[in-house]
Amino acid sequence: MGFVVALPAAAMLWLLNKKFKKAKSKKWWTYLVMIIAACVGVGLVFTFVGSWSAAGVSWGAGMLSSLAGVKNLDVAVSLTLTILMLGWAIGDIAFDKKADKGAQFAAIVLPTLLTLVVGGALGHTGGDAVHTVYAQLQTMMSRLGGA
Repeated sequence: MGFVVALPAAAMLWLLNKKFKKAKSKKWWTYLVMIIAACVGVGLVFTFVGSWSAAGVSWGAGMLSSLAGVKNLDVAVSLTLTILMLGWAIGDIAFDKKADKGAQFAAIVLPTLLTLVVGGALGHTGGDAVHTVYAQLQTMMSRLGGA
């Protein structure tokens, strides 16, 4: 399901970056590019890419917690990375008024980190956090009659 969202959005993002590189600093252009980049990220969350990157972040948090001697740093590390990526995107756009590669990368990575935060709040880590959030969203949509 994730590739159905991620691949067309990535193609549109690539086309927008390639075709309209000389766009002046217009707000609507920046918003459009960042929304499409976030759609790519949302699609990638529900693929193996999202599960693997979530597992990588959780593994790094586990290594950090074993080195520091503190238990359960998964949610703290993913929340810190989420805030850093959000700050990176906002700072990059505020600096040059364009949604260039750094801001787009932050928008693509941000949904995976957000699912790690939500899944961590539900007591799961890594790829399990992504699958738990996906299952909860699917259950909610099926109850609403949307899926």
